Amino acid sequence: MKTEYLKEIGLTQEQIDKVFAENGKDIKRFQDENTSLKAQLATATETLAEANKEIEGYKTLDIEAIKQSATEWENKAKEAQTNADKQISAMKFDSALNTALTTAKARNPKAVRALLDEALLKHTDTGILGLNEQLENIRKENAYLFETESSGGAGFSKAEPIQNTNNENKRMNALLRGSTVKT
Repeated sequence: MKTEYLKEIGLTQEQIDKVFAENGKDIKRFQDENTSLKAQLATATETLAEANKEIEGYKTLDIEAIKQSATEWENKAKEAQTNADKQISAMKFDSALNTALTTAKARNPKAVRALLDEALLKHTDTGILGLNEQLENIRKENAYLFETESSGGAGFSKAEPIQNTNNENKRMNALLRGSTVKT
C-alpha cells in the first residue's frame, strides 16, 4: 500500500500515518511469530540430525550401551526443549514489551526500557504485569521520554465551546442588531 494511493482516496496525512502505524504493528507481530517458528524449527532440525547420527552409531553398540545412550539423549532432548522454550518466551516478552512501550507513546523505547526493572515484570497472555506502575513512575520523573497529546493547533488549547443559555443568545443577537431585549 502506498501513500499516494491513500491520498487519492481522500485520507489525510494523519489518517495515513495511523493506517501505516497499525499495519506496522501487524507486520511486527507476524515477523515475531515467524522468528519464533524459525527458532523452533532450527532446534528441532538440529536435534533430529544429532539423533539420526546417534542412531547410526547404535547399530554397532550392545543393548546396555544403547539403553544408557537413549537415557542420555532423552535428557538432552528435554534440556534442548527447555532451552528453546526459554528462548521463545524471552522473544515473546521482548516483543510484547516493545509493543507496550510503543503503545504507551515512548519516544525512544530503548531509553525507557533501560529505566525499567525488568526483573519485576511478568509476561502473561493479557499483557505485562507490573509495567503500568513502572511506566507511571518513569513518566512522572522523565516526561520528555513520552509523546504528549497535541494541543488544538498553534496557540489553541482543546477547550470546550462556551455554552450560553437561550436568554444570553437573544441578548447578544439584540446587541449586535442594535436593539434591546426584555429579560
